[in-house]
Amino acid sequence: MAGLLELPGYDEERLRRVSEQLPCRELQAGLLLSLMGQLPHVTVSCVECVSVALLFEKVLQSFFGGDAASLLPRSPSLSDFVRIYRQQSSQSPAKQTRYIVSRSQPSLIIKHLKCPNL
Repeated sequence: MAGLLELPGYDEERLRRVSEQLPCRELQAGLLLSLMGQLPHVTVSCVECVSVALLFEKVLQSFFGGDAASLLPRSPSLSDFVRIYRQQSSQSPAKQTRYIVSRSQPSLIIKHLKCPNL
């Protein structure tokens, strides 16, 4: 039954969509959302990021600001992203693991980047 998910600070429409995408999983979805509200994370839409460059830019910009995103070369590789991520992490270390959450459908995919000493 969708619509049972209620969390303060979250838009009702977004909670309704999560409930529809994860039927009978309101408890787990609520726990995940409440945890993610406390952890450093960035949510990216793989549909909106039509290239890997846009995905890398969105992640770096969300964690470190526009200056970090501007360090990416025109056609960045995964190695470029990791190099810049490590540089920025050494300048602005995380106290906790940083998470990248994909808004891909129909499920939530969670990936994480460990703190700077990868």
